[in-house]
Amino acid sequence: MTGLSLYKVHATRRASSDPIPRLHAPRPSWGQGYQREKVKANQRPFAIQTRSAQARGRRSRATAAPGLGRPRAMAWAGGSAGQRCLLLLGLGGLLQLAETLQVLMGSTPQIVSLNDNISIPCKISGYSTAELDLKNVGVTWYLKTPRADQKEEVFTFLIGDHTPHRNGASMSDSDLRRGNAALSLPQIQFKEAGTYTCQVTVTPFDAQGTAVLEVVAQPTVSLSPKEVTIESDKEKTLSCEVNKFYPNSVDIKWMKISKNNQDSSVTAEDICTGASVENEDGTFNVTSKLRLQPSLQDNGNVYRCIVSHKTFSAKLLLNSILTVTAMPVLDPILCSTDVPRPDEPITLTCRIHSFYPETIELAWYKDDDGVPEKPFISDVTSGPHGLFFCTSSLILRLAVEDIGRRFICKAKLKGSHQYKESSWELENLIFIPKVSNIVCEPSIPESGKAVTLSCQVTDYHPAQCQVRWMRGFEELTEAAIKTQDPQLDTATNLYHRVSQVTFTPEPEDHAVEFTIEVIHCNRTTKKSYPLMLKDFPRITSIVLSPNDVEYGKPLSLTCEIMDFFPNDIQVQWFQEKDVIKEGSSVQEPKQDNRGLFYTSSGLQLIPSAQDYGRKIGIMVMHKTLTKPITKNVYLKLPAKSPAISEIRATPASPQVNETVCLEVSISDFAPENIKVAWYKDWLELPKDNHNIDTHIGKNHLCFSTLKTQFTANASDNGKTFRCEVIHPATNSCTDKTFILKLDDFSTSTGDISTLTGNQNHTLSPRLINQEINTLKIECITSNPKAGEDVTLRCFVHAWTMESTYVSWFKGKYPIEDGIENTDCEDESGFITSVTFKPEEQDKECKIRCEVSTDEESFEDSYILKLA
Repeated sequence: MTGLSLYKVHATRRASSDPIPRLHAPRPSWGQGYQREKVKANQRPFAIQTRSAQARGRRSRATAAPGLGRPRAMAWAGGSAGQRCLLLLGLGGLLQLAETLQVLMGSTPQIVSLNDNISIPCKISGYSTAELDLKNVGVTWYLKTPRADQKEEVFTFLIGDHTPHRNGASMSDSDLRRGNAALSLPQIQFKEAGTYTCQVTVTPFDAQGTAVLEVVAQPTVSLSPKEVTIESDKEKTLSCEVNKFYPNSVDIKWMKISKNNQDSSVTAEDICTGASVENEDGTFNVTSKLRLQPSLQDNGNVYRCIVSHKTFSAKLLLNSILTVTAMPVLDPILCSTDVPRPDEPITLTCRIHSFYPETIELAWYKDDDGVPEKPFISDVTSGPHGLFFCTSSLILRLAVEDIGRRFICKAKLKGSHQYKESSWELENLIFIPKVSNIVCEPSIPESGKAVTLSCQVTDYHPAQCQVRWMRGFEELTEAAIKTQDPQLDTATNLYHRVSQVTFTPEPEDHAVEFTIEVIHCNRTTKKSYPLMLKDFPRITSIVLSPNDVEYGKPLSLTCEIMDFFPNDIQVQWFQEKDVIKEGSSVQEPKQDNRGLFYTSSGLQLIPSAQDYGRKIGIMVMHKTLTKPITKNVYLKLPAKSPAISEIRATPASPQVNETVCLEVSISDFAPENIKVAWYKDWLELPKDNHNIDTHIGKNHLCFSTLKTQFTANASDNGKTFRCEVIHPATNSCTDKTFILKLDDFSTSTGDISTLTGNQNHTLSPRLINQEINTLKIECITSNPKAGEDVTLRCFVHAWTMESTYVSWFKGKYPIEDGIENTDCEDESGFITSVTFKPEEQDKECKIRCEVSTDEESFEDSYILKLA
């Protein structure tokens, strides 16, 4: 075509000869009518879509464009409601367009986030010009949501006019000229998700494309607490919160990451995931909780919350680290004495145990006040189950005002605010009564004349105090006794009283000890007065020379006798109930200036082991006495532990069925009391076959030969025979072993394995423990002293140190440090030892070793005597 033709198109009808169809009536909101425009010669008229394909003439179409068939899509601004639209269709001088117009949009759904400012691309292709002439272009955007039956217009561009049907929707003219009909939508919402259609008309062609838009919201995920501390066997909850997500499809899982590479699964019954809750903006929230009830083995485990959502490219992992604690357990506080006294320091001890981890804080209080004394805290030690324990002690000097106050030991884990405590209350403070010497009035009593004995009892607490007078071993009942009521000294808050007894002595009261007994808080304090009547013999106490008695060293005992008349007097020395004649002597009586006689008697002896702990006395008889006067003394001889030889066998290499005698020599011990046991392996031999023959040696100590005999059989070859010697006085236990080898055993008796297999006497460790005492403590430090290291050791038969738990005690208190355990190379058991520094008050303290197994426990004790 070489020119332009002008066609007149009516909105309601058209002439039958017109090739251009009429337009639908426009919507009133688009204006009151249409304006008529002329089309210049170099402009291409805009193609108007008709209802049928025949009306389009010879135009070529790429795709149907139903959107532009609607009047709203074709409306132009201006004009009145009744006007018709005039379109200029230039049939000549048109630009050359491609035969096929195409619209390219995304092949996969476009996923955007809620409230984002988005752009939906719409790329136009299939035209041959460098840029599009916007006067020849129309673009309409539609949205079809999943819930809508029909699609709705979102935006319209027509011959340069922009008509948004959604607030903020826009297109760029510059982008459109370059073939990009992208739609920009600010603050995208969930309801705007769906299928978007971009319908493009470039006269005379049109095309359309679709794109799927998904609107999502990526959740915020939090796990709390990130570090959880929980007491063993108590319960806490982990919370994994997933908030502000869309769509409403999320997967939450839990995992346990064990430090011991154990099972990583989490029990389903410990997980509680709630239903999702919709927010006002259309997003959703959900919370999943994990209940924890761990043991100490779970300490250090990591619990992981795993969240999967459409918006995550990978699973989101959040971790919480578990710290398991065990609160300390405090045993009741122990006091070093059942009778606290102000003149003696007391030690309060509390054992703190079963706590984890090992960092612990301790403090002592008197009621609510801290104590000035610095407490002792032992090293923290790990027990058999991974729990820790320690001991704290406090040395105090008490006063009367401390009565009724509570002494408290408090313990807590470091960083914790929860204290555990144990308390001890001072119910009463006992001040031991001070009992004065008895005073006799008159100072020289006479037979047949009244005598008063008096005594002062002072500085004691509490007030309850019982006083009684004794004549020898009998209580005075017929005498006149006057005891004052307790009197309180307000300056010291202590009590005092005076007691007197008045009686008339008779001759038989001479040299009798009159004693006052003060009974206070279950403790008796005594003072004695030997009543020496005028004109009756008096004797002094026995004097030892030297004062330190030793075995085999000469000892002299002397006693003075005086104030007797006439001079005829009899003196005897005795040991227990036996009269001693050898070594005793009595000097000839001499007369003093009063006419009374005096003399002395002595005893010379050499102490032996038989004198250990025995009583030696002197008895004086005179015509003025109705019964003899006696004085006694105990020899303080030390106990000596025995030295033991190796075991000897007779014959040395016995044959099968031959009687064998095993013997061992022990020497240099005192006293003579010993206990002996013989064992074959761990089986004790019958005591009927034992023989103990004890004698006194030249050094005045005991020696003995211990024997046992039996008939050897084939199974005895290679057996271990053991002699165990226990000396109770020194608390020592020593054993010697001997391996029996039968003569020519291989040729006379055949294969040893065959013979021993029929008579198997092997005992299990537990049965062995039932047969014998497996613990024997010995002190390996010679001459132990206070303030210096002392080591005691104990051999534990038939157990290994891994299968037992060993504890050492000094008195009632555990020894926490210095313990070492070593297995024996021959697998016969293990040796446990303890090294510590004893104190001055430990001169004769009881040391105890306790060994515990899963089935039983056993112990042994040792009396430590310091030099």
